[in-house]
Amino acid sequence: MPTVTLKISDLTRDPRLQLRVSMTQKAIENYAEDYEVGMSLPRIEVYQEGAVFWLVDGFHRVAAKERLGHEDIEARVTQGTFKDALLAALSANQGYGLRRTEADKRRVVLTALQVEEWANWSDRQIAEECGVSDKMVAAARRVGGVSPQLRNFHR
Repeated sequence: MPTVTLKISDLTRDPRLQLRVSMTQKAIENYAEDYEVGMSLPRIEVYQEGAVFWLVDGFHRVAAKERLGHEDIEARVTQGTFKDALLAALSANQGYGLRRTEADKRRVVLTALQVEEWANWSDRQIAEECGVSDKMVAAARRVGGVSPQLRNFHR
């Protein structure tokens, strides 16, 4: 996966790919401070579909760069569709950065269950893609219910 420098203004920050329940201002401030002192943070993850650069992982880091007035950011770019980007977004933030809350994890699972072909996957397979327990997936299937924002994410 090549690393390139992208203009922040060229990123498509689709809210359907930002699977956190909300952005955290403290995390943005902390990342901005890290960038200011020259720390190297993980590259953002982007999926390129033609001229569109779907931001998949790095919403807080992009916001921190913007806060500092930066116009560019280093990114790992993968060729793929919006659906490929969404699948990648399911597993974002598992190994570094701001830990996902239980609400974030539930949102990730509910998002996966909204894609018809993924909803047919086993609880274990969805759990592996989302980085959660299969018990959480089973509970989400039982409870059901999806936010209106997630209902019609297909392009």
